[in-house]
Amino acid sequence: MLKAVNIAGVSIDGFNAMYFNAYKFSHFLPFVISLIMFLLVMAPIVRTENPSRPTNVQFNDNKLVVTLGDGRKIATPLDWYPRLAKASTAQRANFEIMPMGIHWPDIDEDLSIAGMLKGRPASVAG
Repeated sequence: MLKAVNIAGVSIDGFNAMYFNAYKFSHFLPFVISLIMFLLVMAPIVRTENPSRPTNVQFNDNKLVVTLGDGRKIATPLDWYPRLAKASTAQRANFEIMPMGIHWPDIDEDLSIAGMLKGRPASVAG
């Protein structure tokens, strides 16, 4: 025989307690299924390599040349980026490739690939 349980001051016999727990789980189940489906669908997309992600950075004849994951190269005038133009060779060589751009920690310069593709020079803060 199922014994009675007391939930939040309300006495529920064993059968109703099992139904109550199944009821709580049935409300939670659609969320769990949705989460699993989302992860199954999105996981391959998230892991896909971004073709616009920078893979290499070079400086040639007053130009900044960035190579992207799909082989394209973006060449922009170094004059567009005053911090980079004034930086030493060592400071320019110390860069970090980020998912959507490039960061030079020594001179606190960040360039986005989207901005470079639009032909947008860096804005200089006062």
